[in-house]
Amino acid sequence: MAAESERLFRSTFDALTSNVAILDEGGRVLAVNRAWREFAAANCAILDRVGPGADYLALCDQAAAAGVCVAGEFARGIRQVIAGKIEEFAREYDCHSPEERRWFLGRVTRFSGDGPPRVVVVHENLSPVKQAEEALLRSEQDLVEAQAIAHLGSYSWDMLTGRLQWSAELRRIWGVESPLSFRQIRRHIHPEDAVGVISRGRQALAREDEFESEYRIVRPDGQVRFLHDRARIHRDGAGRALRMFGTVLDITERRAAEEGIRKLSRAVEQSPVAIVITDATGAIEYVNPRFTHVTGFSLAEVRGANPRILKSGKNDPAVYRDLWTAITSGREWRGELHNRKKNGELFWEFASISPIFDDVGRITHFLAVKEDITAVKLREAQQLRAQRLESLGALASGVAHDLNNVLTPVMVGVEALALDGVTAAQAETLQMIQDAARRGAGIVRQLLLFGRGSDAPKVEMSLHEVFYEFGQMLHETFPRNLTIAVSAAEDLWPVKGDATQLHQVLLNLCVNARDAMPDGGALTVTAENLNLDEGFIEQFRGARSGPHVVVRVIDSGCGIDAENLTKVFDPFYTTKPVGHGTGLGLPTVLGIVKGHGGFVDLRSRPGFGTEFAIYLPALPQAGPAPAKPAAPRLLRGEGECLLLVDDEPAVRLLLQQVLTRENYEVLTAGDGAEGIALFAQNASRIRAVVTDLMMPVMDGVQMIRGLRRMAPEVPLIALSGLHGQGVELQKEGYRRLRLLAKPFATERLLALLRDVLAEPSDAASERSNT
Repeated sequence: MAAESERLFRSTFDALTSNVAILDEGGRVLAVNRAWREFAAANCAILDRVGPGADYLALCDQAAAAGVCVAGEFARGIRQVIAGKIEEFAREYDCHSPEERRWFLGRVTRFSGDGPPRVVVVHENLSPVKQAEEALLRSEQDLVEAQAIAHLGSYSWDMLTGRLQWSAELRRIWGVESPLSFRQIRRHIHPEDAVGVISRGRQALAREDEFESEYRIVRPDGQVRFLHDRARIHRDGAGRALRMFGTVLDITERRAAEEGIRKLSRAVEQSPVAIVITDATGAIEYVNPRFTHVTGFSLAEVRGANPRILKSGKNDPAVYRDLWTAITSGREWRGELHNRKKNGELFWEFASISPIFDDVGRITHFLAVKEDITAVKLREAQQLRAQRLESLGALASGVAHDLNNVLTPVMVGVEALALDGVTAAQAETLQMIQDAARRGAGIVRQLLLFGRGSDAPKVEMSLHEVFYEFGQMLHETFPRNLTIAVSAAEDLWPVKGDATQLHQVLLNLCVNARDAMPDGGALTVTAENLNLDEGFIEQFRGARSGPHVVVRVIDSGCGIDAENLTKVFDPFYTTKPVGHGTGLGLPTVLGIVKGHGGFVDLRSRPGFGTEFAIYLPALPQAGPAPAKPAAPRLLRGEGECLLLVDDEPAVRLLLQQVLTRENYEVLTAGDGAEGIALFAQNASRIRAVVTDLMMPVMDGVQMIRGLRRMAPEVPLIALSGLHGQGVELQKEGYRRLRLLAKPFATERLLALLRDVLAEPSDAASERSNT
């Protein structure tokens, strides 16, 4: 029986996995189990000697002396247990080998039986546990790091106990040190999102296994964050919710990026410039609405097509070669393109085309940003036209004085020769010379009129003279296949206006009429008086009732359709082919007419021609203007002495001859200084002064001012070879002053002389009033 017990004990003792040794009261080894022997044999030569009879305490003391501190601690612990001072001693220690890290738990226990005291020493290998703990710790640290990198927090909610656990990253996302209660959570959800989040949460708890929601929170520091919350609910067999595990992703940056993308998308969609994206081969993948608005092509129509669908044939082929070379080389290309819309209309655009690269630097797409600059090009063309007109005006001004001085003796000389008695053939020849001179004078006047314009103030004027000169110009310059009729009522009321600007109005309207009749037709220009009542002017904004002069320009051309009829006065809008009109003619007409206090009425129908009616406020109280100038006649003088001042010898000589023949005594001078001196010597004799305004040494304006200081009442006739010259003298309020533009007819000069000589002086007017 004893042997059986011994065998059973030995079997059990050797079956223990821990290293176990039994010591007597002196610390000697009584027995060790198999695990002890195997570990000692494999790992420790010293322990290999620890067998029955070995002094374990002595071995521990030796190891302690060698520097193994834990050995000394075990020796002391064993002695205290043997002495009965403590019941048990335990100590964890590491015992690493070159191949692996190892940990042990050493435990010393005293047990007493019927015999002497015994001590059990157990060394339990903790390496697997420690390694598992380290792995778990590393796993937890990796999870924390991964959550921090992904901005992904996690939580769990035990619904039975109510315990709520938050990961470190979730606490960081919410900006708190510890998990919040459900009450606190509700308080920090953005007020605009709280109701929806709570409602979805309750719905998930009641009927679903998953919960998902995006919402905003307001952190304790006031910062607003966007969260994506997703959770799964675990239930028991009866469907009761037991536990919820969820993740919370901070999507604030993503939402900001998405909002940025949305803004960029809206910017592209609403961009005032056209945007085109193609692949690397040039096939169109995207166009924005502005592209469609400008070109007329929709995205569906151009997707997959090449931008060459816009080619008009107006661009130099070298432009396309340079463009493609630049962008395929990775460079940006910028330039102007003259392209064609879907409806065939040509337009200009400024394009900036750039390559788009992938992460490795390969070109994947091309981006074109294109601005419609058609209006800009039209303005540039108009500006160039204005500059050309300005240059023409400057050139005309430079030669007008000399040219008019050349034409003046021709016209005066022809009239003088005609008075000397000539044959019919000679009279015909003289008439041809005179007509040519007048035509030349008219050309110079038109150059000045349309090249430089006029800065003269609006004055009371008759449209008869405007119509007379304009009618001549139409007949001389417009195509012969047009039937032109220009007429004005005999009793036409005066208007207050600028003749230059009214010329411009008539010219713009008649040019448009001419262009509407390329194959010929009828052009009619009329003027008549008309009293407008309130009922008539209601349809015209800003119009006033009362007396008006209405000027009508009527053509039998192609007419204007209803759609274009509402746009013809828009700046830069034109139905003419590119290069044949700027779209500024009719806006200019409208601006001038409004500046004169009037308005424009337009009536047209395709195939039935067009009528423009220009209504200008009239001045009937001034009395009707003469329908036609009086028949030419020579008005002889009464022996008066005249001072004639002109720097052109030919003009001076011919005028002296004509005036002398018409019974005037004529004194002559070659410039203003000579004229002042001559007047000072003969002031008592000279009844009137005829002077040119542009002269060397002293011009006519300075001379007239000097004469007025010497003789304020002396009558003056100022001759000018430049349009508008002498207006400043009129503005200064000089009485008994007349202006006469060169070249002029003799009878015009004689009539002005009689007129200015007959005008009473200020002194005479005062005597007649007393």
